[in-house]
Amino acid sequence: MRDVKRTLQSAASFDPRSAIFDCARSLLALAQLSLILFTADRDLIFTVPHPGGPGPCGGVDGISIWCVTGGEQSSNPVARVVVVTVLIAVVIGVKPRWLCIPHWYVAFSITASVTIADGGAAIAEIVCALLIPQCLGDTRRNHWSRNKPPLAPGWRGSAYAGHLVLRLQVAIIYLDAAITKGWHPAWRHGQALRIIMQDPQFGAPHPVRSLVGGLLAYSWVGSILTWSVLIIEIGIGVSMFCAVTVRRYALLAAVVLHLFIAVLMGLFCFALTMMAVVALATPSPFPRKAAIGADRDQPVRAIVRL
Repeated sequence: MRDVKRTLQSAASFDPRSAIFDCARSLLALAQLSLILFTADRDLIFTVPHPGGPGPCGGVDGISIWCVTGGEQSSNPVARVVVVTVLIAVVIGVKPRWLCIPHWYVAFSITASVTIADGGAAIAEIVCALLIPQCLGDTRRNHWSRNKPPLAPGWRGSAYAGHLVLRLQVAIIYLDAAITKGWHPAWRHGQALRIIMQDPQFGAPHPVRSLVGGLLAYSWVGSILTWSVLIIEIGIGVSMFCAVTVRRYALLAAVVLHLFIAVLMGLFCFALTMMAVVALATPSPFPRKAAIGADRDQPVRAIVRL
């Protein structure tokens, strides 16, 4: 009973709007924007034969912005302009309440139509959906604004529910990644990073490949670094069920891990996406002063409209 009461009180006072939340939301959109801006249409979307089955715009994927505005054509300037406009607006923080659903639609369209292999796109789509209940009650003109009118009780409850599901999703992502890696002998034996760094597609860039390869040639260095990845991923996943302080340390670990992924594997969009996702699941170390309002003592009303 005490845990239920504590949860209701948390929902009644919850406000996701903070400096770290705003930065992370912009960073998530910036990662998606970089993918669209710096990739030509011919590389971004290419059609493949679908004998006897639906084409790229078949089924639910047919509502993608690329399908709605241009069918199955790989070159579609209208879709590109719409997507870039929405993402730029999200990056600069315009009207979170009105842009959270278009942002999700853009994320869905990228997952449905963009054929570049990047695991961050699907994760971004899910996270954008979970940001909707956290942003619909945000009446600010710009999410960088310090003037924060209090959230209505129902929106605080909805935002808290979305936040909890987001934390659960982050835990699943990282724990699943660590467990899946752990089943592979190369990861258990500490040789996985050495193999990955030599891969022609995902390996280290040529300027640093010899240096990285030289370090990983020492078996003890490779083992330490390989197992460090697994430990960090497990730590991030477990931290989502822990106190705020623990999750802040996990955010720092996630930033370090994904910075190395960006530099050594060239997966900049994926790295930025994952840093933003973990940050969105982590309360701000420097929260702005919350304006809760006179009905703070009505926790039940705060979750009635979930």
